[in-house]
Amino acid sequence: MRSALALLDLFDDAQLVMIPCQIPPHRPQPAADEKHRLNMLNLAVEEERSITIDDCELRREGKSFTFDTLRMYRKRWPDAPHYFVLGGDAWVTLTTWYRWQELINFAHLTVLSRPGESVAEPPELESWAGPITAELGAISAKAGNVVRLTLKPFEMSATAVRTALAEGRSVADCVPNNVINYIKANRLYRKSHDGT
Repeated sequence: MRSALALLDLFDDAQLVMIPCQIPPHRPQPAADEKHRLNMLNLAVEEERSITIDDCELRREGKSFTFDTLRMYRKRWPDAPHYFVLGGDAWVTLTTWYRWQELINFAHLTVLSRPGESVAEPPELESWAGPITAELGAISAKAGNVVRLTLKPFEMSATAVRTALAEGRSVADCVPNNVINYIKANRLYRKSHDGT
């Protein structure tokens, strides 16, 4: 959530849309099912007018492909600039994504990194992205560039939050109370061997 708010600070009058994935093709199925993930997202953003949740991928049958989602958004809003935001860990797998080189036809690919984070890019990705990488302030087109952003560090990554929850440690500094209450009420992210 903090990354989302930090991103909004970089864009004037932006609307940030979070899209939970139904069946991610490039990583294991998330620990919480789609219903719980959607509910937690809605709780987390309920007071943020500039952030909305779109369940389009949850309603889609089969695997969720970013290509299909970005194409749908471009058709809905053909004249608006679009920025698809992904973390550095996802970025380095981009060459394995469905129709990955066409994603820039629909949006700018915005890669978030943590300060000091260094991720080795596959040579194919590095040579493809080099000529189309641009500074955020220099972009005037609706799509077509790679933008690299480094946000200030946060105390915990999403993976660390899930680990802390599984171990029964507090995440109150980085997860809204209403989401923590939901997680507890629904017994999410618990260790499978704790008998619960």
